Amino acid sequence: FTMSGYYPLILNKNLFPMTSLFGVNNPGLQVQKRFDDDRSPPSEVPFELTAFSAFEFDRPDIENGNKILLPPSILKFYDHCYMPSPMIFNVANKVFGISANVGVYEYSAEPGMCVLPSQVFESLCIESGSTVVVQILTGTPVGKYAKIQPFDHEFTKFKDPKSILEKQFSRYSCLTKGEVIKVKCPDGDFYSFNILDVRPDGHYQCVNLIDTDIEIEFEAALDAPKQQKPKPRMVYELVDEKDLGLDEEFDQMKIGHFEGRGIQINKGDEMKAEEQIEQI
Repeated sequence: FTMSGYYPLILNKNLFPMTSLFGVNNPGLQVQKRFDDDRSPPSEVPFELTAFSAFEFDRPDIENGNKILLPPSILKFYDHCYMPSPMIFNVANKVFGISANVGVYEYSAEPGMCVLPSQVFESLCIESGSTVVVQILTGTPVGKYAKIQPFDHEFTKFKDPKSILEKQFSRYSCLTKGEVIKVKCPDGDFYSFNILDVRPDGHYQCVNLIDTDIEIEFEAALDAPKQQKPKPRMVYELVDEKDLGLDEEFDQMKIGHFEGRGIQINKGDEMKAEEQIEQI
């Protein structure tokens, strides 16, 4: 008899949720794990852990990336399953509905705790000692392509920005579409990047970066100066009138010869001129 998130225990014939087992030392408990014939991992099982930042635990070795520390009890739970490599987990702040996909650096955290890099800690909007829900992700494909947008256009001025990212990605187990990552660059500063797209685009929109050659495409930086559209210019071209047919139109508009009579007015003959005009 099993229920989602529950497994039978040999303890007074009672059922307890698996999340209550981790974070406490129970050497006398025996957990009978029942899986399908393919021994696939129970991805529905969440683990509630208390989160702390790597800064608090003086772990600078996990600061620049998205690999976290988990307690060994979680690894033991999946000991008899055919697990993917690397193991990718989703860490969620259920209060605000925010989550991040991460890898595991070590299973060395204290029982009931997890230690997160500062950028993961901040992205979840949590405080030290907050409760997070950790759940394994299965079926994350190997990354082949990522489209990335720097926040600062100064990053593109480095000699070989793609090589910088490829080197720093060794600190990341996965990339997720829509997330923001921070990468430490040769000048010692951290540069932020939007992950605009990843391929293959799986169910979680997440790809793992272990043992893969990933193609990186850069989008224009967020603060890149916008190129002004050139103003339209009037272009004048000399064209023969014959090509435009203007000579024919001009001929039609020509004024014919004057067929009336003219009057010559000499000085002192103004009166005679007036009489001639009246006769006309």
